[in-house]
Amino acid sequence: MGPECDSFLVEARSNLADNETVLAIFDAGGAMAMSTEAFANLTYAQDGAVFVGDMDGTVDASELLLISTSRYLTG
Repeated sequence: MGPECDSFLVEARSNLADNETVLAIFDAGGAMAMSTEAFANLTYAQDGAVFVGDMDGTVDASELLLISTSRYLTG
């Protein structure tokens, strides 16, 4: 990662269940900015993040996790 990179992936395996794969967001100081939430339960309006998958119940590399950079500032 270069200095311009503000995000990172902690762990990635293929074919994880979307109801068991979770997202937590921490601020630059290490405090929790968003509590842990399963990908399947994320809503953009409430969480500022949403999982965009093919609805098969698994998380695959071709699917997206969108996170609001206005709600969760980079850096």
